[in-house]
Amino acid sequence: MGVATKKIDGLVKGITQNVEAIASAQDVMAHILPVMMADKEQITTKYGRAILTASTNFEAVKDKLKKF
Repeated sequence: MGVATKKIDGLVKGITQNVEAIASAQDVMAHILPVMMADKEQITTKYGRAILTASTNFEAVKDKLKKF
């Protein structure tokens, strides 16, 4: 019975370590994910404006060339 108890103890310790590792990863993601989402939104806004400006400038140049 001592061997079975040691095996069960080993399994419980392994499961506990895995649960702690998962909980730690969840904590990390809980902190990182909002930052990543905010960064994505800022980048999208920044480059979205740049693309819109470039597109508007292109249309203005195209109109001037047509008039020329």
